[in-house]
Amino acid sequence: MKAGRKAGLGLAILGGVMAVGGLYTWHRLRQFIPARPNDAKDAGHIMMQGGMKVLAITNQLGDLEIFAGGALRRMYQMGNPITIVSSSSQERGRCILDYEQVDSIHLSQKTLADSQSLNQEIRQICQEQRPHLVLSYDHAHLHPWIFNQDSVDLGEAVVHTVNEIDLDCLVYLFGSAKPTVAVDIGPVVKQKTWALANLAPRRVGTWTRRLAALTARGTGFRYAEAFRSLHNVHTFVPPVANMPSQKRESSPTDQPPN
Repeated sequence: MKAGRKAGLGLAILGGVMAVGGLYTWHRLRQFIPARPNDAKDAGHIMMQGGMKVLAITNQLGDLEIFAGGALRRMYQMGNPITIVSSSSQERGRCILDYEQVDSIHLSQKTLADSQSLNQEIRQICQEQRPHLVLSYDHAHLHPWIFNQDSVDLGEAVVHTVNEIDLDCLVYLFGSAKPTVAVDIGPVVKQKTWALANLAPRRVGTWTRRLAALTARGTGFRYAEAFRSLHNVHTFVPPVANMPSQKRESSPTDQPPN
């Protein structure tokens, strides 16, 4: 009898722990969903434009692919030239979006370890590239599940540089626990999942697809990626690009295998 009671008590405790764990997981997952889905959807239209030079700065290529790979694909298809800055090898950096035309810049681990060197290099890159749109980590509200001090430092260096040199550009931060922008990635979600297979274990692609479905809640999209913008989406006037918008046709490398 006592053994039965102990077993029942153990199951009850286990059930309580699982329930609390489930609530905690749901709380963390909800942080990927923009608090105002309709406003976030409208803000996404500002982000998705042609004729913009894009600079994406990341610590890990997998982070960029998981949280911004769909948006980058869509911007590429609109004709926007893209440069990726990462601490990964240049060869892998070039193929993250499966396009040979994507430029890559390599940051050394030595640079990442020194804040002064990091700020100087990011400043030099931004001055040389003169981008219209910049992507990097949300240093202020990076989601706890992907928190990494190097990523925080990198995101902070990017935001500091953009403000310091008064760069006329849009800035969007990925991996945010307080997103304000939602981008429809439904048209490219298959390509994104396929590309992730080259950067991470297979199950990461499935998990990312489910996360994209969750992020889209309330927006009317089937799949979405979320970002935090550093401008007021209701009053900001996008920078005027000095290049014509030219929509690219999907290349053979853009198609996932059958």
